[in-house]
Amino acid sequence: MYLEIVKVEPVQSIAKGNNVYQTVDVAYKNQDGKIQGKKLVSFQNKDVFDAITKAQSGDKFNITVEQNGKFWNWVAIAPATSAPTSVYGKPATGKVVGSNYETAAERARRQLIISRQAVLNTAIAFFEMTKQKVNLDDVLHTAAALEAWVRRPDGELRQQAEDAVRDITEDIPS
Repeated sequence: MYLEIVKVEPVQSIAKGNNVYQTVDVAYKNQDGKIQGKKLVSFQNKDVFDAITKAQSGDKFNITVEQNGKFWNWVAIAPATSAPTSVYGKPATGKVVGSNYETAAERARRQLIISRQAVLNTAIAFFEMTKQKVNLDDVLHTAAALEAWVRRPDGELRQQAEDAVRDITEDIPS
């Protein structure tokens, strides 16, 4: 594990019964630049403890870690010259490079296909309901007319509504 020392606190001596040991708190930046902390004790991995107590802010190390129960212990230390890179040549960012979402053009094309399928189904249902004998051209012509009606501009819809209201008032006897 690569790390860069941010701060090493002064060594503290702890007495427990007849035993005396030392602790040191260290703040460091990991390979991702995240600041973390660790408390080291003198009775575990003395070489690591000694190296960290002598470290200065900005010093870089490669640490070997081993899990002991639920704790991760630093078991070896070596100076590092720079942060290691990932297998692909640059640090991983966690950012997705591609996207699985449709683009606006793909979405528009998909909606067009869906609406055309719907108007074809409506045209077929219309001719089934009227029990007329029709050919493919009749169905396609009716579907095209339905699609044109569905896709008419909004201003045209407003004009049609106004015309319909005008027609209603003309239908009312005076």
